[in-house]
Amino acid sequence: LSGREFGSEKTWIIAELGIDEDRSGKELQEFVVDSDLQIIYLRQQQHDLPQFKNYFLRVLKNNYQSYSLLSSLIQQMYNCTLSNGNNTDDCSKVDIQRMALSYKQTSTVESIIKAIYALTAVAANLQKKPHVLTKW
Repeated sequence: LSGREFGSEKTWIIAELGIDEDRSGKELQEFVVDSDLQIIYLRQQQHDLPQFKNYFLRVLKNNYQSYSLLSSLIQQMYNCTLSNGNNTDDCSKVDIQRMALSYKQTSTVESIIKAIYALTAVAANLQKKPHVLTKW
Protein backbone atom coordinates (compact mmCIF):
# COMPACT_ATOMS: atom_id res chain seq x y z
CA LEU A 1 0.00 0.00 0.00
CA SER A 2 1.43 3.34 -0.93
CA GLY A 3 0.46 6.75 0.35
CA ARG A 4 -0.66 7.82 -3.12
CA GLU A 5 -3.45 5.26 -3.21
CA PHE A 6 -5.02 6.85 -0.15
CA GLY A 7 -4.13 10.48 -0.86
CA SER A 8 -1.68 11.00 1.98
CA GLU A 9 2.06 10.95 2.55
CA LYS A 10 1.98 8.17 5.11
CA THR A 11 -0.43 5.33 5.69
CA TRP A 12 -0.55 3.43 8.95
CA ILE A 13 -2.43 0.19 9.41
CA ILE A 14 -3.34 -0.60 12.99
CA ALA A 15 -4.48 -4.13 13.81
CA GLU A 16 -5.75 -4.49 17.34
CA LEU A 17 -5.15 -8.07 18.47
CA GLY A 18 -6.74 -7.86 21.89
CA ILE A 19 -9.78 -5.91 22.92
CA ASP A 20 -8.95 -3.37 25.60
CA GLU A 21 -12.25 -2.58 27.31
CA ASP A 22 -10.90 0.68 28.74
CA ARG A 23 -10.04 2.00 25.26
CA SER A 24 -13.09 0.83 23.29
CA GLY A 25 -14.64 3.84 21.59
CA LYS A 26 -11.55 6.01 22.24
CA GLU A 27 -9.34 4.70 19.45
CA LEU A 28 -7.40 7.21 17.42
CA GLN A 29 -8.21 10.21 19.62
CA GLU A 30 -4.49 10.77 20.12
CA PHE A 31 -3.99 11.53 16.40
CA VAL A 32 -4.30 15.10 15.18
CA VAL A 33 -7.32 15.67 12.95
CA ASP A 34 -5.56 18.06 10.53
CA SER A 35 -2.51 15.85 9.96
CA ASP A 36 -1.51 14.30 6.64
CA LEU A 37 -1.64 10.87 8.21
CA GLN A 38 -3.95 8.20 6.76
CA ILE A 39 -4.96 5.47 9.22
CA ILE A 40 -6.65 2.15 8.51
CA TYR A 41 -7.87 0.73 11.80
CA LEU A 42 -8.70 -2.99 12.07
CA ARG A 43 -10.37 -4.28 15.20
CA GLN A 44 -11.92 -7.61 16.02
CA GLN A 45 -15.67 -7.45 16.46
CA GLN A 46 -17.23 -9.30 19.36
CA HIS A 47 -20.91 -9.95 19.75
CA ASP A 48 -22.48 -10.56 23.12
CA LEU A 49 -24.26 -13.92 23.07
CA PRO A 50 -26.75 -13.95 25.96
CA GLN A 51 -28.37 -17.20 24.74
CA PHE A 52 -25.00 -18.96 24.97
CA LYS A 53 -24.41 -17.52 28.43
CA ASN A 54 -27.76 -18.84 29.65
CA TYR A 55 -27.16 -22.23 28.03
CA PHE A 56 -23.61 -22.55 29.39
CA LEU A 57 -24.59 -21.56 32.93
CA ARG A 58 -27.51 -24.01 32.87
CA VAL A 59 -25.24 -26.85 31.67
CA LEU A 60 -22.57 -25.91 34.20
CA LYS A 61 -25.03 -25.84 37.10
CA ASN A 62 -26.99 -28.98 36.20
CA ASN A 63 -24.39 -31.24 34.56
CA TYR A 64 -20.99 -30.40 36.02
CA GLN A 65 -20.75 -33.79 37.75
CA SER A 66 -21.20 -35.63 34.44
CA TYR A 67 -18.20 -34.01 32.75
CA SER A 68 -14.72 -34.00 34.27
CA LEU A 69 -13.76 -30.74 32.54
CA LEU A 70 -16.81 -28.94 33.96
CA SER A 71 -16.16 -30.50 37.38
CA SER A 72 -12.61 -29.14 37.37
CA LEU A 73 -13.80 -25.74 36.17
CA ILE A 74 -16.43 -25.32 38.86
CA GLN A 75 -14.07 -26.56 41.59
CA GLN A 76 -11.37 -24.09 40.57
CA MET A 77 -13.66 -21.11 40.00
CA TYR A 78 -15.67 -21.42 43.21
CA ASN A 79 -13.16 -23.22 45.46
CA CYS A 80 -15.65 -25.99 46.18
CA THR A 81 -15.58 -29.78 46.39
CA LEU A 82 -17.63 -32.53 44.80
CA SER A 83 -19.43 -34.32 47.61
CA ASN A 84 -22.87 -35.45 48.68
CA GLY A 85 -24.07 -32.00 49.72
CA ASN A 86 -23.23 -32.12 53.44
CA ASN A 87 -20.16 -29.85 53.26
CA THR A 88 -20.46 -26.09 53.40
CA ASP A 89 -18.12 -25.79 50.41
CA ASP A 90 -20.01 -28.30 48.25
CA CYS A 91 -20.21 -27.34 44.56
CA SER A 92 -23.93 -28.17 44.44
CA LYS A 93 -24.54 -25.18 46.74
CA VAL A 94 -23.11 -22.68 44.23
CA ASP A 95 -26.15 -20.87 42.83
CA ILE A 96 -26.58 -19.83 39.22
CA GLN A 97 -26.63 -16.10 40.14
CA ARG A 98 -23.12 -16.42 41.58
CA MET A 99 -22.04 -18.22 38.41
CA ALA A 100 -23.54 -15.47 36.26
CA LEU A 101 -21.54 -12.81 38.12
CA SER A 102 -18.24 -14.53 37.36
CA TYR A 103 -19.10 -15.40 33.74
CA LYS A 104 -17.12 -13.52 31.11
CA GLN A 105 -17.43 -14.26 27.42
CA THR A 106 -14.15 -14.56 25.54
CA SER A 107 -13.65 -13.10 22.09
CA THR A 108 -13.37 -16.58 20.55
CA VAL A 109 -16.75 -17.93 21.71
CA GLU A 110 -18.62 -16.85 18.59
CA SER A 111 -16.07 -18.49 16.27
CA ILE A 112 -16.09 -21.69 18.31
CA ILE A 113 -19.89 -21.88 18.24
CA LYS A 114 -19.90 -21.42 14.45
CA ALA A 115 -17.26 -24.14 14.06
CA ILE A 116 -19.28 -26.54 16.21
CA TYR A 117 -22.41 -25.84 14.16
CA ALA A 118 -20.44 -26.52 10.96
CA LEU A 119 -19.05 -29.80 12.30
CA THR A 120 -22.51 -30.82 13.48
CA ALA A 121 -23.96 -30.12 10.03
CA VAL A 122 -21.21 -32.20 8.38
CA ALA A 123 -21.81 -35.08 10.80
CA ALA A 124 -25.57 -34.95 10.16
CA ASN A 125 -25.00 -35.01 6.39
CA LEU A 126 -22.62 -37.95 6.71
CA GLN A 127 -25.22 -39.84 8.73
CA LYS A 128 -27.78 -39.27 5.98
CA LYS A 129 -25.34 -40.32 3.24
CA PRO A 130 -22.97 -42.93 4.71
CA HIS A 131 -21.86 -44.01 1.22
CA VAL A 132 -19.87 -40.76 0.96
CA LEU A 133 -17.40 -42.08 3.55
CA THR A 134 -16.58 -45.16 1.49
CA LYS A 135 -15.35 -43.04 -1.41
CA TRP A 136 -12.48 -41.65 0.67
